[in-house]
Amino acid sequence: MREVIERLDELVAEYDRTVPFQRSGQYERHRATIDRRRELGSARVAIDDSAFTALLHETLQLWGIGRRASRLAPIEAFRERLAAMADDIAALEGFAIDSDKLDEPSVGATLDHLIRELAVVDNKSLIVAGTKTLHHLLPDLVPPMDRRWTGAFFGWWPADPQTRQTAIFTEAYRSFVEIARATDPSRLVGAGWRTSTTKVLDNAVVAYCQVNGIKPRGQR
Repeated sequence: MREVIERLDELVAEYDRTVPFQRSGQYERHRATIDRRRELGSARVAIDDSAFTALLHETLQLWGIGRRASRLAPIEAFRERLAAMADDIAALEGFAIDSDKLDEPSVGATLDHLIRELAVVDNKSLIVAGTKTLHHLLPDLVPPMDRRWTGAFFGWWPADPQTRQTAIFTEAYRSFVEIARATDPSRLVGAGWRTSTTKVLDNAVVAYCQVNGIKPRGQR
């Protein structure tokens, strides 16, 4: 935590040089989804926009959601899940992870609840799909999390996403808020993978693992 705070700019630049996400279309669809979300102006409008939800659904697949043992809800069911949670998601509109006024315990608990209720995949582990979905709807509030890099940084055990979601999400979110408040990551948002405040934070964590030889979970 201390090193990421002290070296944020350096780590973000390192991520730019050594991006580990090279699946064809992965960046392009993510950028298009975030750009469409910004263009639409609010999460509620985005949820009602068929072009946005189609982009988000495709982006999640390119980000690995629905691979291996999990299955991403088909597009119409996916849209229904988002619509069912639209009021709760919209209630977080305007909050930012780097704001000193953010009530982190309350917002973190709300996000944990949303991840559970959104359930856009049919497996027990919901934290990865949930945060990646909410990241594209609330890009200044929710960092995308995954087992490989977020899990490696925070030391998740393999079963944690299934059995300890609240505990691991609460710890990770509190830590991201602490980093954000100390570093003002919004100033680094821009071209490439620097698509939002929370993606900048995610980039720094991934780069920290790379620089320090912390292997992605699932790799030796």
